[in-house]
Amino acid sequence: MKYIIGLGNPSKKYKNTRHNIGQDTVFKLINSLDGDFLTLNKTQLINPECYMNGSGLALKKLFKNVKPDSDNENILIIHDDLDQPIGKMKMIYGGNSGGHNGIKSVHSNMKIKNFYRLKVGISPQIKVDKDKAPDFVLGKFTPDEKEIMKKLYPKILEGIKLFMEGEVDRAVEVVNRK
Repeated sequence: MKYIIGLGNPSKKYKNTRHNIGQDTVFKLINSLDGDFLTLNKTQLINPECYMNGSGLALKKLFKNVKPDSDNENILIIHDDLDQPIGKMKMIYGGNSGGHNGIKSVHSNMKIKNFYRLKVGISPQIKVDKDKAPDFVLGKFTPDEKEIMKKLYPKILEGIKLFMEGEVDRAVEVVNRK
């Protein structure tokens, strides 16, 4: 079984914000697939119904049998990345949280770091001051940013579908291609 997990915050208030890119991506994926594809590829799509900082607690309840420090090559977590410019993305396996609170929560609550992550860039051309970052990530995309994301989504979805089909190396290649 494969698990595609979109991190974000619940409620309409946060829909289409930069921080909800993970959950919004899972909703777009749901709308682009049919049930047969999910069944055939043995995949569950998950949007935890909790705030970003509690993601690890919610996922710990779902993944009761995951052992600490185990390899989890069947898990892909999608989240925003303030360290990458908007329109860029990267798929990695393992690594530290990079300061992302949702990933910190997964690491600390599930006691794992070995899973795939699809990090979607949300950083503007001009760097955001650290003290303004919370307001920025919880803000909506500008019209220009929406256009950039609209062009990026087909590549995001292609990478996720390849991951679901077991073509992980190709998924990484597609997502990380410049």
